[in-house]
Amino acid sequence: MKKFLFAVMAIVAVALAGCSKDENNAPSLSGTVWEEVESNGTIARLTFQSAINCNVFVDIANSPLAVSNDYTYEYNHPNVTMYPTDPDNAELRGYIDGNRMNVVNTSSGETIYALTKK
Repeated sequence: MKKFLFAVMAIVAVALAGCSKDENNAPSLSGTVWEEVESNGTIARLTFQSAINCNVFVDIANSPLAVSNDYTYEYNHPNVTMYPTDPDNAELRGYIDGNRMNVVNTSSGETIYALTKK
């Protein structure tokens, strides 16, 4: 009987050791680039530089203007929340579906980008 109980306890210990509450099968965003090229030639690019930092770059077509804004972010697949380092910019929320990400400006509630992973 002792051998049986010992065997059951060993099996339970091995089974529990293989489980993790923090296990996240979602890939990291670090090093990825997402881009949208609008029909007028404007380019929007979202670059995830590290596990917590990203940059939104917009090159406006037919204009010398380009905008670059830095953000920190939290990733909980499939959702990405981007917090601006400049308080004048809006918080952004992204939703990833495969190699596509829709980005919403949380201030206006509007989808501002439909990006594709490069």
